[in-house]
Amino acid sequence: GLIKMFGGRASDADLVQRWDEIMGPDVANFARLAAIKKNRDNTFNVVLRPTVPAYALQLSYRKDEIIQKINKYFGYDAVSKISFRK
Repeated sequence: GLIKMFGGRASDADLVQRWDEIMGPDVANFARLAAIKKNRDNTFNVVLRPTVPAYALQLSYRKDEIIQKINKYFGYDAVSKISFRK
């Protein structure tokens, strides 16, 4: 399903496997990809799981940066929202 959503470049395994590369160590060390959900406007909500629950607040301040990095990787504005699961 993700290949169809994001194009030939991406799959759920690709995004998970390249998470450290896409995010860089400053984000990747604090959060793991938990899920990708399609929104009504055909953009996506990326759900992150902080490695330690206390990091959720710190990560929430960096939502725009995280969205920008993922969108840059995919080459278009695919992600509109980041949410967190503890």
